[in-house]
Parts: sequence; structure tokens; C-alpha cells
Amino acid sequence: DKQEVVTTRNITYFNIDISDFLGLCQDETLRTSLKELATKCKYSDPVSIPETEEKEQQIKMELQELRAIIEQNEHEKANEKIKLILRLLSSRNRICEANK
Repeated sequence: DKQEVVTTRNITYFNIDISDFLGLCQDETLRTSLKELATKCKYSDPVSIPETEEKEQQIKMELQELRAIIEQNEHEKANEKIKLILRLLSSRNRICEANK
């Protein structure tokens, strides 16, 4: 059981971060993009495997940058960052699927 908690931690933290971003953001267009990201993350395979570690680190870094961008109210830049994170998350999910 403990091993499973450790291996699902990344996706759990991604979901928490994205929820925080929704709380920070007032722009409706950006909120829509964040909700799409939240949904994609919510339905991602929660289990991390060694093969997904690199993508998860990239996602973590991009989420940190996204927080700063949102705090600076740079909505257009934030939308581009969300698109990048969605691509990284899709790639991570394909890796998970290929390793089942």
C-alpha cells in the first residue's frame, strides 16, 4: 500500500496545483483552459513508473512556471504554457499505456 501512495503522488500534486491555479485566475478564457487541463490530469493514469519520471519532472517544472505566469496575469502566455503541459501529459499517458 505504501508503495502505491508513493507512485501516485505526482499526479495527485499536479491536480492540487491546477486547482490552486483556478483559485488564482479570474480570466474566463484562461479558466476554461485550466479546467481542460484539470480534467485531463484527473483522468490520467495516476501510477508513476520509472519510464514516466522524465515527463513528470518536465510537467512539474512547467506547472511551476505556469503559476508565475498566472500570478503576473499574462493570460496569452499562460494559455500557451497550458497547451505545452497538455502535450506533455498526453505523452506521459502514452508511455503509461505502452508499459501496461
